[in-house]
Amino acid sequence: MLGFLAAGGSDRGEAFSGSVRAGSLPALCLFLGSFSAFAQTTDPVGDSTSALPGLARVAVAGPIRSDAAFAASAGYGFTEAVLDESDSHHRASGSLAASVRVVDALALALRFDGRYDSHAGLDGGSGTDDGWVGDPRLIVRGSTTRSRGLQVGGQLALWMPGADAPSFDAGATTVDFLLLGSYSAPRVVVAANAGFRLDRSGATIEEPDSLSRADRLALGVSDSNALLTGVGVGWHPAPNVELIAEATWDVLLGNAAPSALESPLRFDLGARWSPTTSVEVSGVAEIGASRRPAVAEGDPLSPVEPRFSMLVALGFRLGAGEARTAPRHVAAPVPTRRSVVPDGAAAIVEPCSLRGRVTGAGGEPIAGAHLRVVSAAGLSEGTTGADGTFEVRDLQAGQVTVTFSAEGHGDALRTLDVGPGQTIVVDQPLQRSLPEGQIRGVVSSLRGAPLRATITVQPLGLEVTSDREGAFQVDVPPGAYTVVVLAPGYRTQQRRLRVEDNGVTVLNADLVEERR
Repeated sequence: MLGFLAAGGSDRGEAFSGSVRAGSLPALCLFLGSFSAFAQTTDPVGDSTSALPGLARVAVAGPIRSDAAFAASAGYGFTEAVLDESDSHHRASGSLAASVRVVDALALALRFDGRYDSHAGLDGGSGTDDGWVGDPRLIVRGSTTRSRGLQVGGQLALWMPGADAPSFDAGATTVDFLLLGSYSAPRVVVAANAGFRLDRSGATIEEPDSLSRADRLALGVSDSNALLTGVGVGWHPAPNVELIAEATWDVLLGNAAPSALESPLRFDLGARWSPTTSVEVSGVAEIGASRRPAVAEGDPLSPVEPRFSMLVALGFRLGAGEARTAPRHVAAPVPTRRSVVPDGAAAIVEPCSLRGRVTGAGGEPIAGAHLRVVSAAGLSEGTTGADGTFEVRDLQAGQVTVTFSAEGHGDALRTLDVGPGQTIVVDQPLQRSLPEGQIRGVVSSLRGAPLRATITVQPLGLEVTSDREGAFQVDVPPGAYTVVVLAPGYRTQQRRLRVEDNGVTVLNADLVEERR
């Protein structure tokens, strides 16, 4: 069948003489989601170091776009003198993560974070031990679509630290509870975070006063719960490029907790490049903007993150671009052609398939794009799903012709040679069609000040309002029009003009103030 699918003195202290507590790139929180480019569907974001959709630290809700995903990262962090000495602190970090899609709305991920901390310029009283440690994290994420462009969900993340590396202390298990939400706009992915961390990681330290100040600085564990917040933006200047900016703030809570200004506050800038639909390469630079909490003996354990850090990451997805949603349209079955072998017995030709994604010129997915597929098995037609994906099964091997079309876009034709049993991936961009005609311009006073004005196009009766810069534009069919420009306190202006086929007519109106 041919069909479409929209596609120190304690155990912990002693461990720190040879290994330092791993800090966290926490499996963060929450989300306010994806903004898409010209289409009114969610623009897909890449995966974070948790192998789940996200910006840098900010998680992003929405359909899971791959059956399985993998991520690896490596980074460096620097911390300035914070121990009243000529000290400096250096951190090498890395992570490995894997995720699986249970259904489109639910995914599981496992991430392992590791780091090595090195301290320089310390006197003997602060301790000079360097070391490394690793932390596992289990993440469960779910989301659902509430309305066009708006998606909400939740995430549960378990951090499982131990007293010695490697080890696991059940009493120290730390839980992040997160809410997720998303919305979309042209070429932009916007994300916001809100959540709570029930932090028990400090339980791994039986005698915290036995730790050196250097160990306290590098611990990464906390005696305080935290309110998790953040906001991030991703912009797609090109279909396979995403630029990222975000801020996250883990506000520590409790009577003994450091102040909000001493809680981890970070600003991130990064970029992500996708050479194929399955591979991503990203880089992120991060500034720690918070004040430093006290790390002396008797002070509560608090996370102290690098002042500056950077990382590079590599991601890989299996089944990328496929959303296992119900098909928008299923074509009528077409029988698979059979070939005859010499003894006269019929043998079924091994079918092949075609899958991919239809996007706009800016990389935004186009929902409801129409496909017309012609192969030796016959003709079939269908539409893409909400994320622009499609899948055609049971094609006959040989030449396949696919015509792509979508409202407001030009058509595209692809001719492919498909071998027996082969699956070909096609990512097809469509260019936006030019309007039949357009009137655009700027309304201002005689002194050049931009004006808010109402522009009416007759005889069509079209009415638009100029923006704060006085600019306006309106799409019209070719023809002759009378344009009326009206602004409070100014004389009404009436102009006649003609719009040519696929042409733009510019109308700049300078209005005269009314006499009082």
